[in-house]
Amino acid sequence: MEYISGAVARKGTDFALITNTRIEVGNKGENGYRFREFLFEEMLRKDLIRIVDNYPGFEVDARKVSLKTPSACPPYGIHRSCNHSSIGSYRRTPPWLKSGKALGLQCKIRDRGANCRGGGSLKTVTVGGTCNTQMRPVTGVR
Repeated sequence: MEYISGAVARKGTDFALITNTRIEVGNKGENGYRFREFLFEEMLRKDLIRIVDNYPGFEVDARKVSLKTPSACPPYGIHRSCNHSSIGSYRRTPPWLKSGKALGLQCKIRDRGANCRGGGSLKTVTVGGTCNTQMRPVTGVR
């Protein structure tokens, strides 16, 4: 899979401008590489991924395809030491993130149930922290 910020794809005398998309690179052709679009929809628990041939027979300009080994994309963009029952997405993270420390905010709330009508019991909840996949505040970034 490669990210294409902008490239021209060709099929004979037909051309297509491919921009801001991810592609699955296929076999080398006469003018470049065959490819299929890598489409994903970010979901809460697991990304929905589809690989679609929206440009059958087209080849993307070979100069725009790096074929480099992908860089690290940890599960959910969080530390690899975190355990998950299943992994639903991988994310690249900005380099400055490692310079900070993950911050977990802990507080006590009165849990009144799903319909907010119960008497409520006091519970301690934590938001953020090293292994939180939804929210990860960071402190000490330099």
